[in-house]
Amino acid sequence: MSEHTPGPWIADDSGSANVISIRHDAQNEYAIGDEICSVYAEDGELTDRHRADASLIAAAPEMLRALELGVAWRRGHASLEDFVNAAIPIVDKFKQHADAESPGSKD
Repeated sequence: MSEHTPGPWIADDSGSANVISIRHDAQNEYAIGDEICSVYAEDGELTDRHRADASLIAAAPEMLRALELGVAWRRGHASLEDFVNAAIPIVDKFKQHADAESPGSKD
């Protein structure tokens, strides 16, 4: 397998009402080739689910790093603290998004 596009990735829905672009370079909005993928709203309107899907895809490099640290910890090459410090922000980010989508939900 070849190397993936390095992070950070961003989910950008500023350019269209029905497409969220997953991009590598936040500073280069209209550059050709910096788009990794897109999430489309077929009915023409982006929903919270589309945004959550795009955010999950955009977090892939961070999630890979956390998994790599988890494997390294299990093999004795990294500390548990390194793994936890990489994983907590990812989990918290998606938990906050899920809580925002579910009215009346509590921790």
